[in-house]
Amino acid sequence: MEDIDMDSPTVTGTAGLDIDALFAAPPEEQKQMLLEAILPMVFHLPSGLADKICGMVLEKDINELVQLAFDESDLRAEIEKIAQLYAPNPDEDGRNDKMEINASEGKPPDPRS
Repeated sequence: MEDIDMDSPTVTGTAGLDIDALFAAPPEEQKQMLLEAILPMVFHLPSGLADKICGMVLEKDINELVQLAFDESDLRAEIEKIAQLYAPNPDEDGRNDKMEINASEGKPPDPRS
């Protein structure tokens, strides 16, 4: 992880997050600021997955969140790690065990076919 130079006048991280403004904010506002910095990194993911990733990331200690927000490669690695936890797992025959909906009929596919 890259060290943050706390003596520099303005240190910005993901999505232009300003470290001086971050540390001047109350703790609950700090988490909100960090969430706003992280959201663009997960915006492209399906809604439920993006929500889970943001929730899991925000459960981390504030110091670890700051490091993630200021090191994009570590943040991407953390997002990928969490996304893998929620990736569908194919069963032994290689099929995905999630139920597919037949869009034309709005019903689950017939398992006999």
